[in-house]
Amino acid sequence: MNFNLILFSGLSYRFIILILLIIFPFQHELQGAFGPLVYQNADLDEYLYTKDLIFLNKSNIDAFIENYINILDLNFDYDFRTITGPIYPLILFILNYNPNFPYLLALICFLSEIINFYLWSNYFRYKINNFYILFFSLMPIPLFFGFIHSSDIIYFLLSTIIVLNLLNNQKRNSIFYIVILLIVFLRPAALSVILVLYLYDILKKNNFFNLSQIYYIVLFLIASIYYLPYFIIELNSEKVIMPYYFNNNYFIDLDLIDNLFLKKILIIFLKFFYTFGFDPTESGNSLVFYVRSLIAGIFILGFFNTMFSKKLSFENLYIWITILFISLFLYPTYRYLIPIMPLLFLNFILIIQRLRISYFLKKINSNF
Repeated sequence: MNFNLILFSGLSYRFIILILLIIFPFQHELQGAFGPLVYQNADLDEYLYTKDLIFLNKSNIDAFIENYINILDLNFDYDFRTITGPIYPLILFILNYNPNFPYLLALICFLSEIINFYLWSNYFRYKINNFYILFFSLMPIPLFFGFIHSSDIIYFLLSTIIVLNLLNNQKRNSIFYIVILLIVFLRPAALSVILVLYLYDILKKNNFFNLSQIYYIVLFLIASIYYLPYFIIELNSEKVIMPYYFNNNYFIDLDLIDNLFLKKILIIFLKFFYTFGFDPTESGNSLVFYVRSLIAGIFILGFFNTMFSKKLSFENLYIWITILFISLFLYPTYRYLIPIMPLLFLNFILIIQRLRISYFLKKINSNF
């Protein structure tokens, strides 16, 4: 199958799913009817709150200032108010997202996934066999995020632009640095992106103070201060410290561990493992869990393949720091892995290709 036919198949597949979900919305146990043209309100209140802050609502400004007053007082028991990045709330405002008009955001999310699919498929065509690209085009994750109204797929697109710019050795122009600014103030998780860019720049250029690095440092510091209440909330949150499903995990009974330090290490390990997609689904659909677990197996094997790399590449550094950042600071959920899913998939396929080559070499040698 040639590459253009794969692109056509992948696009057709996406439009078929789009039509089916419009006619038969997925039934989510918590969200109810869940389709591309249905208003979706997951975490929406926090984004709307930040939107009101941007437009200088007095009570929101007071809460924002109160966050930092309590931080300066070292009062970390204060009930901090979550402030999200400002980019997605502005997108909601510009696209007039509301229960009567979800269509523009639905279109943006759908098109973002298609652009991601094209960009990564085009990158893969020079790395792996077309059959594997076809397999990637049909995988339900990250494809399904094109039908979810959230910042996830937009974050994925911005990350893809940054990553492929570096992997393809393209010139870093003003657009590149604007995209970095956008992704940092889209989601707190993007602090890991800045960290990777800074470290890679140091390792590649072997100096510490060029203009790019100064830009990364300043942006990282500003974003860290802005997101500080968010991370305090996350690190104090019971769901982050000890996600509810860890008590019924498949590996070990944490209640039997008395040593607090050992228990924390095991929790970080479990967060690492569950981040790949083994956590229970909140949709109420067991099929979703089994499909996600199967794909999680692909991604985790891809991750372990990066550990055997003979050189420190940008893509491996991005994978490692992203996963470490999630394991240490964020709630373990597979949607945080979206930006590195294509890289994990590629590493999984490289394992298969090596095994196939080894098999044929052994077969050839046995004939001599």
